[in-house]
Amino acid sequence: MNRENQSMLERLNSLADMLILVFSMAVSYMIRFGLFRVENEHRELPVYLVLLMLLIPMYLLIFQAFGLFDIFLFRRFTEKMVRLLEANAIIAGIVAAVLFALKDLHLSRWVIVQYFFISMGLLVVKHLILRGLMLRAQKKGVGSKTVLRLGSGRSAR
Repeated sequence: MNRENQSMLERLNSLADMLILVFSMAVSYMIRFGLFRVENEHRELPVYLVLLMLLIPMYLLIFQAFGLFDIFLFRRFTEKMVRLLEANAIIAGIVAAVLFALKDLHLSRWVIVQYFFISMGLLVVKHLILRGLMLRAQKKGVGSKTVLRLGSGRSAR
């Protein structure tokens, strides 16, 4: 795979990860406040999405530092999943510390916990699907280069 295609695929990979994060937050909110009805007042979904939008640059930096946007197939899948788990654990710790420090911001802890589990599960599934697609493309020869040697000498055989 040439560098231009790899760069584009890495950008699409990061965009897909960020869309999964937004979807996970919305699903977590719907489970908590839609499925389990609550009588008391609670923050609306846009508040949670604004929090997530503030976290997305941190996600990008940490995921990039852990090499989660790389499209290389020589790494084992378990190694990549351990890195994904470590990155999510660091982000969860930072979010917990920030929410503890900002006690005036009353957000549902249940939504945040569900969010991290749902986002982790969806990110694992996305990475698994992407890896399968990349392996299938590699077996078909997509992105590989063929060299044709002409002549009748030793190096041509």
